[in-house]
Amino acid sequence: MPEISPPADFRVNLRKRLEASAKQSKRKVIMGILTGAGLSSRLAVAASLLVVIGSAAILYGHANQWGHKNDFSINNSLYGGKSIAFLNSDKTKEPGNKDLEISPEVRARDSAAAGETAPDLKAGGESGYKEDSVRIDAGNQPSDNNGSSGEENRLYTMAAPEKTGEPQQEKEVADTPDLLSSPKGKSSSAPAAFRTMLAAQPKIVKEAEVSLAAADTEAAAGKVSGLALSLGGQVEASEDAGVKTLVLKVPVDSYDELMGQLGEMGVQTGKTSENDITENYNNAVSNIRMLESGEGAGSQSGNKDETKAELEENRQLLKGYEDSLQNALIKVKITNKQ
Repeated sequence: MPEISPPADFRVNLRKRLEASAKQSKRKVIMGILTGAGLSSRLAVAASLLVVIGSAAILYGHANQWGHKNDFSINNSLYGGKSIAFLNSDKTKEPGNKDLEISPEVRARDSAAAGETAPDLKAGGESGYKEDSVRIDAGNQPSDNNGSSGEENRLYTMAAPEKTGEPQQEKEVADTPDLLSSPKGKSSSAPAAFRTMLAAQPKIVKEAEVSLAAADTEAAAGKVSGLALSLGGQVEASEDAGVKTLVLKVPVDSYDELMGQLGEMGVQTGKTSENDITENYNNAVSNIRMLESGEGAGSQSGNKDETKAELEENRQLLKGYEDSLQNALIKVKITNKQ
């Protein structure tokens, strides 16, 4: 069979047709993407992703600020008490703003917050005042604790003694003796914790006995008596066989001072003692409480007189213990100097 061959320009025309067909297919695909029905859904998905990414960036960027939304105040301890002036210096640069006048009270309390000693702000006024505080807001405006303007900021407080006009509530401590004398049927005004502390403290009675030798016993006795009286004490004098004996009763706080002054006069012999009466003291207090509760409950008439007598006896005993704890006894014997 004879060989059939294509025309000379067949291959060239075929290539051109294929290239034209390919370009037309690409154009249709692109136009389908731009004008197709799925474009709206794709744009919606892309917009949603952008919103999520933007929201996450905002939340992450302000997380620290939102977690500490109250940190609008400046800590004076970092700026040496100059934070108020620092804020004012920036605000005065703006037109229409004036310097804020800071009262002495605010400056003193800021100094106290920075660890400095605050001056007395109430010279000539009331001596007692309650705990006060100053709030410094973002605009550097001081206000009271009850103020509603500005942001809720940190409080700078200065501790101060409270007024004692209002009575304080207290709780009774079980099995704790009332160490302060109180009228029958009334509880002690001392706080329970204070009474517990007193009960734990040892009750010590101080006594001493010294002897002096002097050429003039009368003058020496007068000098010793004068020393005791000058310290708020009492003197009981007696004489036996040429020996003068003085019993000095002085406040326990003046005991050491008087003993030192007697030593300067030339003590020949001396003896001191400290007796612990804590157990006896607490027993007397417990007995008084028990007897008072029994008498208040109403006992029989036969035992009522005995209860009263025993109660009075313990009260007198406790009174003697308290007197011994508050005053020290010093027995001084003065003899003629040979």
